[in-house]
Formats: sequence, C-alpha cells, structure tokens
Amino acid sequence: MDSFSEIFSKTENIIFLASEMIFIGLLALQLFGLGVDVAVEIDLDIEADLDPGDLAEGVNYPVVMLLALFCCWFGIIGIICNSLIGARVDGMTTVQLVVASSAVSGAISYLLARKSCKLFAKILPSVGNYAGLSSEIDGKTGRVISANITTQSYGRITVTDDSGNNYTIRAKLIDGETEVDRGNVVQIVQYDSISNSCLCRNHG
Repeated sequence: MDSFSEIFSKTENIIFLASEMIFIGLLALQLFGLGVDVAVEIDLDIEADLDPGDLAEGVNYPVVMLLALFCCWFGIIGIICNSLIGARVDGMTTVQLVVASSAVSGAISYLLARKSCKLFAKILPSVGNYAGLSSEIDGKTGRVISANITTQSYGRITVTDDSGNNYTIRAKLIDGETEVDRGNVVQIVQYDSISNSCLCRNHG
C-alpha cells in the first residue's frame, strides 16, 4: 500500500482526491445550512434516490446525501484500487489504471452509498410527522418548489400547519386547472396522509 504522502503525489489519484474534496464541500454546505436549497431542488425534481424496495420500506433520503456518500466511497475505494491494481498488474498506463479503478470503485461506491443512505434514513429522525395532517392543511396554501405541478403529474409544495411546522408534500392539480410553475402559490383541496400527497388548485 502507498504511504500517505504518496497518495497525494500520484497522478492517477487526482480524480479520487477530487471526489473526496467534493464530498467535503457537500458536507460543509449541509453543516452550515448552505446546501438545503440544493438538496431540496435535486430531491424534488428527480426522485433518483428511490426504488420500489425503498418505497416499500418507507425509506426516503435526498439525492444530495447519495451524491455526497458516493463521492466519499468513490475516492477511498478508488485510491485503494489504484494501489492494489498498480502493485499487481505490470505494464498498465496511468489512463488504463484510472479507468480500471474508476469502474470498480464506481460500482462498489454506488451500492455502498445506497446502503449508507438507507441506514442514515432509518436512524435519523424524520422531519415532521405527517400523521393527522389532513384536517390541518386542507384549504391552506402552499408554495410550489418543484419545476411545476400539473393535472397529470405530481410536483412538490411546501406548506405550514397551524403550529408553524413546515412540510414538503407531493401535489397535483385538480382537473381543469392550468400548470403552476415553481414559486407560485396553490391551495390544497384534499390531502392524503397515507401517500403524503394532495390535490390542489391555482391560488393566483
């Protein structure tokens, strides 16, 4: 295995060291509260963080968490792969070594990142309890935070209950309403706590 100083001096480790820097940057943004909007935007517009198994288990986590953990694992495993492959396979160019290590590290890191996200999502407390929200937020207004919401597809809105708690819920417009873009206000017609979704109308 390479020494600590050799890790930083080898050209083939640059991509993996950069991945660790991205992880540190994302972590810092979250710790200082500067990454909240980024997390929300990504999580709301593309739900790549969920698969049917996650939905069945009631597991949910933002994509920014998946990205941060992927970068962390990708950097660590990539550096280890570079060291192991480079020591055991002769005649490989730097490019070949980086490609081989990236392929192995990428596959393993994605699996580990998903497992880590599921673990954190189960351990960390949920933001808000949606039980009993229906009677509280029916008729209230919410602001669209996804790209848009339509009568055909769900988007996301934020809504505040009578106690001042903020919630993010899935929303779709009732028939006959026109598309509502991000930043505009809608009125909740009917909320379903089981699916954490609601039907809305344009409040313009």
